[in-house]
Amino acid sequence: MTPAPSSAACSGQAADTDSLTAHDIASAATWADKFRDSNTNGARQKTRQWHFVDIELIAPDLDQACFNHPALPPGTVASNGPADDCVVDKIEEFAAELANPATDLEEQVVALKFLLHFVGVLGVTRANPPDRGQGAAEAETPEPFENTQKFRG
Repeated sequence: MTPAPSSAACSGQAADTDSLTAHDIASAATWADKFRDSNTNGARQKTRQWHFVDIELIAPDLDQACFNHPALPPGTVASNGPADDCVVDKIEEFAAELANPATDLEEQVVALKFLLHFVGVLGVTRANPPDRGQGAAEAETPEPFENTQKFRG
């Protein structure tokens, strides 16, 4: 971690008042799934697409798989972004929020918890790709993981 996100991580954990998970880094990494599964304020529908990206084997198209990368409307925080988005875009958006000192503390906490989960899951999936059976939608990983197995995030 760079110094800015590291300090955001420390202050974010201290400011986290959410009761879905314990307030340690391992528990925070499971928060995004627990939030989605809680369906609080429609969280299941709002965030379910954010947890993965489906890239077709025959004609891989990241733009299509990521719903053509919808932009956040002006003044909208990443956690209130469009439901039709993918993990690739959400990692970028939440990382930008953590790097921006103007992001309010509550959104920094949410951004940190989503990032811990999304980046952690991609790392595990890359190392241990699931057996999706014949015709599964998996994609070769881009640099720097080109020498690893296939994954589906």
